[in-house]
Amino acid sequence: MDHHKHIVYVFGVHPHEEKDDVHHTLLGKLWMKDGKMSVLEDHGMAGDQDLSKMPPESAARIIKRMMTSQRRVVATSHDLRTGEYPELLPKTPRHGDLPTDLGEALHSQITEKLPGPKVSEFEYHRTGMPGPQTLKVSGSQMYLDDQALQPDESKLVMEHLKSGKALIRPSVKTSMAKSESLAKIEPHLEAALGQIREAVKRGHVHPDALKTVNQTLFTDTMIPSIGNKAAYNDFLSRPREGVHVHLDGNDFGSINKMHDHETGNHAITAMGRALRQAMDESVGRKNGKLFRTGGDEFVAHVPSHEHAALFARSLRSKFEGIPAIRGTHRLSMSLGFGPTRDHAEEALKDAKAAKKAANAPLGQAKTHAASRMPGREGIIPVD
Repeated sequence: MDHHKHIVYVFGVHPHEEKDDVHHTLLGKLWMKDGKMSVLEDHGMAGDQDLSKMPPESAARIIKRMMTSQRRVVATSHDLRTGEYPELLPKTPRHGDLPTDLGEALHSQITEKLPGPKVSEFEYHRTGMPGPQTLKVSGSQMYLDDQALQPDESKLVMEHLKSGKALIRPSVKTSMAKSESLAKIEPHLEAALGQIREAVKRGHVHPDALKTVNQTLFTDTMIPSIGNKAAYNDFLSRPREGVHVHLDGNDFGSINKMHDHETGNHAITAMGRALRQAMDESVGRKNGKLFRTGGDEFVAHVPSHEHAALFARSLRSKFEGIPAIRGTHRLSMSLGFGPTRDHAEEALKDAKAAKKAANAPLGQAKTHAASRMPGREGIIPVD
């Protein structure tokens, strides 16, 4: 029973005439089984149309066209894990001054799940950090929040543990942790996970299989340290008090136009890492939730307006520490806060209006934030 055959990735094909090669951009990820489909990620699979909001028959026709289109490559997680499409998993980074690209992100999500050294996972509690980080150990390699550590960094982690500056505990995360509320929004997806759970209970499937499929379904492919669209939908099915934050990259489309889609992928990865770091430092991973819902579109949920403002300031600081992408685009985002998703979306429009009014040159905009929280409406200073 290989459920990875039902996890489907859709890539866009972009010929690069100057380099005489082809670049691939991840456009989406789907769960497809027994004629049923769930959209796990959608970064423009069907252009401006949202597959998740289409009638199943219409979505199926579009996906069928993708499978025969020269502008798309459709591959299952099983295909990628078994090396059928090596061109989709480049192992060497490009543009050394930029963060990990899509190929490396896919490689870390997929090939590390192949048979090999057992992966041990812990909560890493470092003095001064607002919340725990995830420490994974596979053979001699360490990963902190899914980022591979260099030998000197691994040595520093060990020194912190020995000196008492940090401690580790067995991870309390479990692949069974997905709420049963998922059944309300994705019944066939929940049913499939239920089948794997039952197989694990009966001893027919190793527990790691459920953990692997669960992680692949609910984490963002390019930025594995945050949730994807499916994880966000599951989160929304369990309402909680707090502040919704909607985020959108500034001038992002011009990166692809001015450079290429590969550079755009690097920019998204850098953006995601900055978001993860800012959230962990300002709110803490336990209290701050973070998801990627589109190409350069993200959403977050934090306990209070004060946390949201701290997050915005931390994020601007993180962006200012990242070199301009290809020397032309400094990363920045517009943020909107609100007690509901609708309020957050309206506030995001306010932040974008403030960004436009600032009249910054293309690729040089600052991060702006706005609030629609009752009694705290308006632009939030993030200097």
